[in-house]
Amino acid sequence: RVRRMSSAMAPARPGDEHRGAVPQAASMPDAALIEGAEDGAQRVLFRRVSSKSSGVQELDSGEALLQVMIKLGEAGKAGPEEAVVVTGATEAQCFMGVNHAIENRAGVNLMLMRWDGAPKKVLIVEKSSDTVRYDEGEPVGRLCHETVTILERICRYCHFTLKLAVLVEDRVKRELPTCRFLSTLDDPGEEDDQGPRTAMPSTELDRRETLRRNLGSVDFCLAVGHDGAVVQCAGLFERAVPPVLPLALHHQGIMSRVRHDAAEAMLAEVVSQGFHLGMRIRLRCEFYSFKTGEVQVIHALNDLVIDRGPSPFLTSVECYCNDRLITLVQGDGLIIATPTGSTAYSQAAGGAMVHPDVPCVLFTPLNPHSLSFRPLVLPNSVTLRMQLTPTARSVAWVCFDGRHRQPLGQGDSLIVTVAHWPVPIIQTSKEDWVDGCNAFLSSMVRDFVARFKLRPAL
Repeated sequence: RVRRMSSAMAPARPGDEHRGAVPQAASMPDAALIEGAEDGAQRVLFRRVSSKSSGVQELDSGEALLQVMIKLGEAGKAGPEEAVVVTGATEAQCFMGVNHAIENRAGVNLMLMRWDGAPKKVLIVEKSSDTVRYDEGEPVGRLCHETVTILERICRYCHFTLKLAVLVEDRVKRELPTCRFLSTLDDPGEEDDQGPRTAMPSTELDRRETLRRNLGSVDFCLAVGHDGAVVQCAGLFERAVPPVLPLALHHQGIMSRVRHDAAEAMLAEVVSQGFHLGMRIRLRCEFYSFKTGEVQVIHALNDLVIDRGPSPFLTSVECYCNDRLITLVQGDGLIIATPTGSTAYSQAAGGAMVHPDVPCVLFTPLNPHSLSFRPLVLPNSVTLRMQLTPTARSVAWVCFDGRHRQPLGQGDSLIVTVAHWPVPIIQTSKEDWVDGCNAFLSSMVRDFVARFKLRPAL
């Protein structure tokens, strides 16, 4: 049986005043629903809603998923015989629902996703370790012959076999001249409610609107390469992110456990049979510039790093947690990482490796000039604020997932919270995060330990 629910406005979290007003809930009947299975797993069905329907706002699959997550814990308590239909949600409610579902470990591990109606568009993002050559500022020969062959095979399978519209980046389309069916993120599309769109965007505002429209119509994403492809894919979306399927191109990573030679079988399973989904939290970073007065919002899936850059002096940064001073960082810098980024730079700097199901934020120093400064693990509800001390001898530098590098000067501040919109990762039911860590990091163990083969649990 199906029980209809209506969402109410949730109270704002502490620290939301600097984000602006929380948007009102949008009515979206029958956009997504949860149903129980015989094995106790919870299945989420997506239903595409036409924007031409009266009084209905079309939401992409990622946003529909987050609206369902609000009632996920309640549906698990009610039992598998009851299903819940969510008719609308606000940002704050989505955030609270995702946190509640992540804390409910059993509900997340048993969550099986299915489409109510076949998906129509896939976004393929490529990031491999191929060399880059530049000719007059333009990348030339970006991909090797093997990578081009693999991408061409996957694109043709998605278009001709699965009947999906394939969306790629412009540089990838230039490398695949034989695949004329590919569309880029800057393509205006064929038509909309106002008629056909044939002109390419001319201004920056038009380009952003075209990018937002194209990304909003994506049903799921395919990150081809290594774990960095997932980070690059998540960086394209400012709010809700569709489900992301990582594919290993040359070598496997912690998230990219499916090799490219098994892409066809995995894609057929995702489109027809459904898939298991894991939620990866990401950081919402607000950079306040004192000189210009501008506020820049950047999302990071792995981490943000504050370092001293080319300066020979130590960084001197004040760190606050919920407006309370944690410490004064004096050293090479600081890393604020998510559980996903705990196996990256933070782990190399001595931070803890945290399972992605643990809702937390890692606070890892870089070579601190102190004997008592140790890595910290903070709850995901905190609000962190970093700024230079008045006695700092030079500016610090900050980067987000290895990108958007910029100086942090006197008067500037950086506010970090957990984003309302996590990144849903399509996972294989046979492998877990521990398997990825053993496979990806096993080369770092000593030789006599590497000779022993890990036995599966009984």
